[in-house]
Amino acid sequence: MSELHSVPRTYGLILIIGGLLIFFPMLAFLLEQWSDTENGWSVIMFVLTVLALGMSITMLVVGTNIVWYHDPKDIEKTQEEIAESSEFYPKESSEDNEKN
Repeated sequence: MSELHSVPRTYGLILIIGGLLIFFPMLAFLLEQWSDTENGWSVIMFVLTVLALGMSITMLVVGTNIVWYHDPKDIEKTQEEIAESSEFYPKESSEDNEKN
């Protein structure tokens, strides 16, 4: 999940909102299926509802992870600036210049 920390917060918020839009109607539908025993709801419908709830919970978790651990410094730097600040970026020393 660490590769998601450079994703903009907006995408995390979109995932959270989408997860909430799916979660509450599916939860109400699941409670309706659970309480209504007269109509005999299908097992397939119950399983699909539980899968949709799982999907919405996953969306909420991933969106929260993006928003919570978002690192704004990753967005502001270009690839060249990130490379220059890396410890593996080759740097010329003054001793090398004197030898040449």
